[in-house]
Amino acid sequence: MGGIDAVVAAAGIIETNPPLEGRTFDMPGDLAADRPPPPWLKVLAVNLTGVSYTAHLALFWLPRNSPPKEEEDGPTEGGDEKSTRAQSPEPVRDRHLLLISSIAGLTPLPGQTEYTVSKHAVMGLFRAMRGNAFRRGIRCNVICPYFVNTPLLPPIALGLLAGGGMTEMEDVVDAATRLVADESIVGRGLVVGPKMYVVDGDEYFKGDSPVVLGAARTTAAEDKQAAEARQNEQRATWEIYAHDYEKVEVFVWRYIAMVNRIKAIRGFIGTIKDLYRLFISRREKK
Repeated sequence: MGGIDAVVAAAGIIETNPPLEGRTFDMPGDLAADRPPPPWLKVLAVNLTGVSYTAHLALFWLPRNSPPKEEEDGPTEGGDEKSTRAQSPEPVRDRHLLLISSIAGLTPLPGQTEYTVSKHAVMGLFRAMRGNAFRRGIRCNVICPYFVNTPLLPPIALGLLAGGGMTEMEDVVDAATRLVADESIVGRGLVVGPKMYVVDGDEYFKGDSPVVLGAARTTAAEDKQAAEARQNEQRATWEIYAHDYEKVEVFVWRYIAMVNRIKAIRGFIGTIKDLYRLFISRREKK
């Protein structure tokens, strides 16, 4: 069997119990009872514990990637296949962990307390891992979809969203595919929402006014021209910006700096080892 290149931690359910039954986290039921009922924590068990298990397994298995099959079994120059493979450094395969949070990981959803808590926790897991998972050569990214029309969305939510924008499944797939496929993307988060039109960096829904508040405009004609030029340009994916993405407190900053130095030193040592192997192998051939 080959190695694992990417792991997607996407476990997720919502609270479906009617609040009056007393089986939701923030509605404990009969307040006149002698003892409170145990909290219903199934959502946390799936959305947080399940995702944590997946992330933990990814941290164990991804670093054990084997080199690509063509590098393992392909012919080698000079016929001494075993000797050449032993002396050549193994190619590095991509190792990627994609966490699936939600818009509820950034803002609260009324009536879904456990779900909101669990998705905020996934964002916390991402923030904690994004700074040190690369010590083992693992990229960690996250996406936060808005409301998507799937069986997970209850009818009451569909009713509340009637007439408003919703996220298309293909946009979620496109965002996830980009993060998985592009090895240069490390430690980034994307929100995937309804498609919106873009004018000078500001966004609006179809039917809304494209006038940009606070933007410097010289004439109304230029305003109209810019709007017409971009009337067909839409975006559904936006990068998440949070204060700790650019600046972090001193402990985390120094920790990441230390890890970067260690990785640089290991890279230097690895270069010396590769040059030494190359020198020895050429001497043996002579």
